[in-house]
Amino acid sequence: MQQGKVKRSLAELEKEAGSLGDLRTIGEITIGCALGYLDFRYANEPWRPGHPKLEAWYAKVVKLPPLAETMPVG
Repeated sequence: MQQGKVKRSLAELEKEAGSLGDLRTIGEITIGCALGYLDFRYANEPWRPGHPKLEAWYAKVVKLPPLAETMPVG
């Protein structure tokens, strides 16, 4: 059931990806952290296929200090 919730959330975030900014709100930071968590803990279940707008947003913000400086190693 949890996997279905994640998939539905990603679909909604894909729709809203064009309105996301550069980590200026707690919501944007939360989304960035959640996507990073999916990469780190669930690398075998990639979220990027089917979410090109969200993927492009994440590729941009993951380089910004709030996320780049806190990325897990390993």
